[in-house]
Amino acid sequence: MEDIIITTAAPDDIDGLVDMRVAYIAEEFEGITEEEEAVMRNQLPSYFEKELGNNCIAFVAKHGSEIVSCAVLIISERPATPTLPNGMLAEVLSVYTKPEYRRQGICTEIMRELVKYGEENGLDRIRLNATDMGYSIYKKVGFFDEATDYSSMRYNIRHEGDSSEN
Repeated sequence: MEDIIITTAAPDDIDGLVDMRVAYIAEEFEGITEEEEAVMRNQLPSYFEKELGNNCIAFVAKHGSEIVSCAVLIISERPATPTLPNGMLAEVLSVYTKPEYRRQGICTEIMRELVKYGEENGLDRIRLNATDMGYSIYKKVGFFDEATDYSSMRYNIRHEGDSSEN
């Protein structure tokens, strides 16, 4: 981790965040089409311009000016419950480290900074969906498997020209 600096992303990091998100999605989905990449590259800059530093806190590891690892924390306010007294819930997305920087502890340090941010900023809970590659990192940082009586469900909204299935 020599010469690696971990910090929160600033507006001038948006291009790098877009590149990292696209790389993550391409790897996670085992490739994406040029059209899918173009759609993402069109939407992501405006998303980050609007949300970065507000409901979106991106933690990045930099080697010089290059972002080599990141994790994005999306914060939302919900109605309070006994387990969410502040009503503050966050979800971790886009945890990605460039292949040549893996297995150096960089992601672990990013996740520790992310958790510290949550503790210092009144979040009640941080959730994530762990890949096999990231599972041991998250356990090391203190995340645990979530047992629930609820079934996770979703509904995909179709948009014009969308070929995805519900």
